[in-house]
Amino acid sequence: MRWFSRKQEQPEQPKKVVERQAKKGARRNYAGAKSSEITFGWTTSEGNIDQILKANLPALRARSREQYRNNDYMHRYISLVKTNVIGPKGVVLQVHSKDNGGQLDELANTAIEQAWKRWQNKQFCDYQQRHRLVDMKNLLLSSVFMDGEMIAQLVSDPSAADFATSILMRQPESLDINLNVELKNGNRIRLGIEFDANGRAQYYYFKRANGKHDKVDSSRIIHLFIPEFIEQVRGVPQGSASLMRMNMLNGFEEAALVNARAGATKMGFIEEPEDGNTGMDDEVTDDGIQIDEASPGDWHTVPHGTTIHGYDPAYPSGEFGVFVKSQLKGMSAGLGVSHHTLANDLEGVNYSSGRLGELADREIWKGLQDWFVENFMQRVFEFWLRSELLAGNLKMPNGSALPLAKFDKFNAAVWQPRRWQWVDPKKEMDAHAKGIELGVKTRSEIIREMGRDPNDVWNELKRENDLLKELGIAANTAAFSSNGEGDESEEQD
Repeated sequence: MRWFSRKQEQPEQPKKVVERQAKKGARRNYAGAKSSEITFGWTTSEGNIDQILKANLPALRARSREQYRNNDYMHRYISLVKTNVIGPKGVVLQVHSKDNGGQLDELANTAIEQAWKRWQNKQFCDYQQRHRLVDMKNLLLSSVFMDGEMIAQLVSDPSAADFATSILMRQPESLDINLNVELKNGNRIRLGIEFDANGRAQYYYFKRANGKHDKVDSSRIIHLFIPEFIEQVRGVPQGSASLMRMNMLNGFEEAALVNARAGATKMGFIEEPEDGNTGMDDEVTDDGIQIDEASPGDWHTVPHGTTIHGYDPAYPSGEFGVFVKSQLKGMSAGLGVSHHTLANDLEGVNYSSGRLGELADREIWKGLQDWFVENFMQRVFEFWLRSELLAGNLKMPNGSALPLAKFDKFNAAVWQPRRWQWVDPKKEMDAHAKGIELGVKTRSEIIREMGRDPNDVWNELKRENDLLKELGIAANTAAFSSNGEGDESEEQD
């Protein structure tokens, strides 16, 4: 009780001390969650991803397409994606099926590879017979980054003359985003896609012109996008975070260009005296509009009593380039590509910094290549292989068809995406030779990095050496050597 009495007798803390303690406690919370005049308008609502996409995806897609049509940098970004992920030849197929002895089944592999190469012509691979396979890949990949997603429908027609398989490209907006229904069987349609109770896609609903829907089984649909949220079922354009900056920068540059052109013309205005008598006989049209024409370098005599007011806009000035560059850096960060690559600006870029930026970009391109190969190319190949084996369209040189029972054996695709050469190939080859010497690299690995099939290179070398030997021509080639013996023998000779 004595302690309790002393406790009660303690004086109250001053008001300022209480306020400081309250502020100190507030600082322990997240500053990003604080509501104040500065954060007014910053949303605090989490929002469901389906609701966000339903409300915003059509507008984002429309604006992304508009920027592609009218914005130089967005157009270049899509071109960079197609050039670096797909390349001029697309993704090359190499089949490595093996026989019972563990050796490559060269006859079967060659038959499949040749049939695949022939199928890539537009009259076979495209259901509408408009595009080659490499062009379809470019269009579909562009759709992923411009529209946010790509949709391809796999079609099988065993009665077709040459090949049973084709691909029908679907526009993303045809997948009905407004179709959201709870079905009686427990399934749910979300943004045009039907899912079962476990969240697995079952059917896709595509809008027709008459308002009805085409219901397509999910096993025939390749729907690809780069997800950013858990349980996200539709894709968002890659440039969504930079669209506002793109549009503003585009308008800013246009206004600066108009202003610069107006300044280059050196326009002026003539103020007449109050009595209006200047002695000037202007040419007047039938509508009463005065016409004054001037050519560059002309000098004119101005009547007495008139006043000349010049118009000489000084903008754009020196800060124009600095401002544009800073905005492009933000855009390149939002798009995931280096600034000098997006802006095509190599000013001040030396070999080391350029190589560093290029390496970072190429790692991104390689990641996208692996994603595209695994989710599109591999699935198309497996569907194509099964359909063509079933139809008996894959044949050996003796005319016998490859059996469907060996599908697992023949389903041994190895994909070779495009690769890049460096500005200084000598340094790269020296590094490759050093890697072989140290035993950390193989010749086959180096050849694959160059975008070729090692077996093709070895066979081509053999044919070339045999031909040169037959013609009596000495081969002037230096083979890879891990101990430098080739260089020493050349010096001794």
